Amino acid sequence: MAMARSRSADVVSGRSSPTAIAERLDDPDEPLYTMAVACELLATDAQTVRRLDALRLRQPSRSGGNQRRYSRNDLFVLGAALVLLERGMPRAAVAQLLAPDDALDLLRRELDAHLRPRPEPERSRR
Repeated sequence: MAMARSRSADVVSGRSSPTAIAERLDDPDEPLYTMAVACELLATDAQTVRRLDALRLRQPSRSGGNQRRYSRNDLFVLGAALVLLERGMPRAAVAQLLAPDDALDLLRRELDAHLRPRPEPERSRR
């Protein structure tokens, strides 16, 4: 009888395996950081982070208690927004520049795949 596998599928005695934990920690989209940690990492206050959330650059995940949770990717985008705002860029321009765009994400993935080093083909021996 096959069991359905969840994101943290390797569960032993009700706990995630070290491999499953490591995979979650390595995932840049895993919402691991609370508002307090996000503020500390971004060197700003909670009100500023909430104002950045209002730009809809990234939608933070919510915990069971409805607290915001941020991923590394979320923090990267919010950090970029802070830099742009501090340099005088208008909020609307920041929102447009950093807004999530599926087409742009696809283009980035294709570019990453194109720039990734390719294994050299084996040379035939004569």
